[in-house]
Amino acid sequence: MTAVVTDTLRVREQPSTSARILGRLPTNTVVTLLSRTDKGDWFSIEYPIKSGQVGWIFGEVVKPNGDVSRLPVGFVTPKPPPGAVLATVKTEGDPLRVRAGPGTTYEVVARIPDTTRITLVAKLADGSWYQTVYPPDSGKTGWLSSDFLTIEGSTAAMEISQAPPTPTPGPTAVPRPTRAPNIASGASILVQSNRGGTTNLYDYGENGVIRRTLYKNGNSFGARYSPDGERIVFYHTVSTSPNVVNHIIVMDFDGGNVADLSARAGSANASDSDPDWSPDGTRIVFVRTPRAGAPELWTMNANGGNAKLLLKLSAATGVVNDYSPLPRWSPDGGRIVYAAVPRVTTPGVPQYPSIFVANINGANERQLTDNDMVNTSPVWSPDGSFIAWAAQDLVSRQNWRGWVMNASGADQRIFLAPPGGDSNNGIQPVAWRGNQVLAAGWTGNWNVFLANAGGGSLRQVTNEFSDDVPTDWLP
Repeated sequence: MTAVVTDTLRVREQPSTSARILGRLPTNTVVTLLSRTDKGDWFSIEYPIKSGQVGWIFGEVVKPNGDVSRLPVGFVTPKPPPGAVLATVKTEGDPLRVRAGPGTTYEVVARIPDTTRITLVAKLADGSWYQTVYPPDSGKTGWLSSDFLTIEGSTAAMEISQAPPTPTPGPTAVPRPTRAPNIASGASILVQSNRGGTTNLYDYGENGVIRRTLYKNGNSFGARYSPDGERIVFYHTVSTSPNVVNHIIVMDFDGGNVADLSARAGSANASDSDPDWSPDGTRIVFVRTPRAGAPELWTMNANGGNAKLLLKLSAATGVVNDYSPLPRWSPDGGRIVYAAVPRVTTPGVPQYPSIFVANINGANERQLTDNDMVNTSPVWSPDGSFIAWAAQDLVSRQNWRGWVMNASGADQRIFLAPPGGDSNNGIQPVAWRGNQVLAAGWTGNWNVFLANAGGGSLRQVTNEFSDDVPTDWLP
């Protein structure tokens, strides 16, 4: 069954607005629906096309051409195109090199993360090397060694391809000086990355090198350091059926002493996400989404006790796609900044989230932004006098930009331009420490960036084919 995309929408890793974004589909794109969730509010598709991989799209932004109740419920594996076979990369954690030809003397043209499912389209006669298209929607072909593939099905009928000419050896390289081992240096940056095929948590150095793997159970997001740097809080998906359920997890800075705070805070009928610490490290603010109803802001003790409702967000907040409230505690401990759809909306006008601020007791809620953009990811300056956030202009089809304003809402302006200045690229502020801002930059995938607080001197920290999304750092 096919469907037509009725508005720009994101393809996600799981059927949830809090799940990782895999990519975007423009209006009027025709997609083939593979399956649905039990409620029929999300559909799975093959994404990217001809990749053998699955993504999820929100049902309210597509127009199916048939009865969706006839679709199977749950995960369905896409069928490869005629003559092709699906395979899974198996490298025990390292990315697999894609080469310009079938041999190690050919140039490396790309790298594929371990456990990625791919489509094989041709092979050498002896089956020692296979050809694929990677990235899947790029039209660019490359070769993979069969030693690092788990092939699903028979390749007997697959097209046999000839190797391109062997590359001509270039001049003898001048020996390079010996250097120290590639070890992490500088501050610790918390990164959620799908480099291993599922989203795990890592501690990166400022030089882009992994210092340690912190949590490798997959589906883990939004990690934040405690003010003293001794603990990390994040949320982890514990269930996807019949509903997506996230729990707030806390652990030591090195990944030890893991504890489930949501289990202690009474979340049996809800999903918890987007945690952040109070300035003194004794409380945690987070988003609690009931099985039926709009998201709510809650606080609890750092050990999961004394959970209290802070604020119920607007009913529309629960159905808006492609963003999260992401509450952040002010440096003085007295306020919370977050993203939500206004409580009063104009009929027929798109319901975009805005940036709000409220007292820590839930009183004096005030809307700070009022524009025709998606506003999210608010971040306080260290002294609490400014708020940075990310905004996406869907009307002008402009990707994410970093904005800043006074804490009162005055003097709103762009301060972070995307990498390369390309309107298709995007950037989102993540944390503001001293005179530097940590940001997530989009250039076809997510990577880690640092900039000064004025928005200049943008520096790329990671440069991977996986999505490396920073969430906090400890200078």
